[in-house]
Amino acid sequence: MTTKGLETPSLPGTYGSPFVDESAVEDTESQQEAADYDKHALDTSQMSNTTVRARLAFPTVVSGFSTPLWTKTHWGNSDAFFPQSVERRGVGTYDLTYPPTFENQYEVDENVSFIDGDGHVASSTEAAHVQVAASGAVATVTIRDENFVLVDLTPGTLIVVELIS
Repeated sequence: MTTKGLETPSLPGTYGSPFVDESAVEDTESQQEAADYDKHALDTSQMSNTTVRARLAFPTVVSGFSTPLWTKTHWGNSDAFFPQSVERRGVGTYDLTYPPTFENQYEVDENVSFIDGDGHVASSTEAAHVQVAASGAVATVTIRDENFVLVDLTPGTLIVVELIS
């Protein structure tokens, strides 16, 4: 069986499934029933298809770069997995740039290729519409008012973004 990353869509057969028990499991500490493995392979392959790959929160800034407060990704959850940059490009516009590849737990490079995204303002005092357009390892986030005009929110207002591939 080859090592396959979650960024490449797969089917349960990619992971060798289905299996059939040759004999009954006698030691649950060192053996696994075929049905359990098949369920694991199914769950893994489902996660390799279109899902939220990265979720992060960053504060708005007056200019320059913002530092995310937190992130959750398929490849890791610490600040080591933040985008390379969150740059304010203009009024209500930010570019989130991820590395084009990452090394998975098996030391295999995987591509980062987002196709869409969504976002929202996480505030009880600010309101706006957040749009996300993603392509490859870059996502452009725009923040608009009720008239759909690009707008800057109070610096420090938290924006939450979800990216899918």
